[in-house]
Amino acid sequence: MPTQKSIMKAIGRPRRGKVLVADKKFHADILPKLALRGRMTGSEGFGKRYLYGDELLLNPGFEDAGDPDTFDEWADTAGDGAIALEETIIHGGAAAAKLTAGATVNTCITQAVTVVPGKTYQLSFWTRSGAANAGLYGVYDVTNSADIIAAVTTGVSGIVYTKVSKSFVAPVDCVSARLDLWCPAVNTKIAYFDDIHLIRTPQEF
Repeated sequence: MPTQKSIMKAIGRPRRGKVLVADKKFHADILPKLALRGRMTGSEGFGKRYLYGDELLLNPGFEDAGDPDTFDEWADTAGDGAIALEETIIHGGAAAAKLTAGATVNTCITQAVTVVPGKTYQLSFWTRSGAANAGLYGVYDVTNSADIIAAVTTGVSGIVYTKVSKSFVAPVDCVSARLDLWCPAVNTKIAYFDDIHLIRTPQEF
């Protein structure tokens, strides 16, 4: 379980006269890093206690190749496009997902996870384009066959990896949600995805 010392090491010590608090930046940016190090289930620091969720995704950095799918733990649909394990244009680790659009622009990779109805989840990932067209992402309620986050552009059309974060609440009766990552909506264009994280938002207790 992470301690106040390990948290301070991860985010740095505050300057004199500054007060460090467990704020939104901590929850959205630092927490996923700590969760990966120890599959965090609880933490204490700065006068508050929080219950943290584990990383829900498997193979979140696309490090492990799959068979027959391109990535282990991820299902893929290449359509008339292409899906590849990218080893050069990466954000972290040794690999990333490269999605190239075909004429039908339906190339995607997906992974379903177990969720708790009514609870809030934080999704974050790093992405970039191959030139000037952003990829898309969405979250689908598998239980109720409905969108939680309908397919939406990542908003990242540049060639520098940029972090995207989005929270959502699992709908009533929803016990399975699926993350979808898509190619750009333009034929032949490319989107890269790396270091995907999905965790249950911390609950103070």
